[in-house]
Amino acid sequence: MKRKFFLIVALVLAVVVSGGIFAYTYTTTSITGAAVTAAGADLATCNKTVSQPDWDSILDDLESDNITRGEVPTGDLFEVTLHPDYSGDLAVKVHLSNTRNLTKAYQYLNVKLYLEGSTEAGETPNYRLLTLETGLATFSLEGGGSDNRTLSVTGGGYGLNSRQPLEWEEGWTVTPELYCEITQR
Repeated sequence: MKRKFFLIVALVLAVVVSGGIFAYTYTTTSITGAAVTAAGADLATCNKTVSQPDWDSILDDLESDNITRGEVPTGDLFEVTLHPDYSGDLAVKVHLSNTRNLTKAYQYLNVKLYLEGSTEAGETPNYRLLTLETGLATFSLEGGGSDNRTLSVTGGGYGLNSRQPLEWEEGWTVTPELYCEITQR
């Protein structure tokens, strides 16, 4: 009986300490998002931007010029908005959520991600690399603030499996689905 009591207390404590401290959104057409919350106040929000990279340009280049390798399209992905009264540190994680379908079209995909105002923005290199192999890029935002921070694709490269999409496995796509998660550090 004592074990059950201690287990229940431990679970309740874990939920209280970690509950509700994350935000996320996708870059797909159906966007879902949530605010990072603690004690009833949003610490940060993450929303899809209007100016997404034009991933269809990869297929346009393949069709018009038979190009199977090149630079990934650039553009803004997410707008991260911090609560002005929050002065703590946050981690912004970008997950690649459709790697299985991407590997049916790409031999490799390397996407350079940049987050304004992040610790990494002041480093060399100032971006994080998101690949089919790793599927995750993490940024640090220190000390809060009230400015909006844009997370962007600033470059990278790709290689397609062949010149003929008909040779690719069923279910292929060239458009990455990216999931943005914000957590307290």
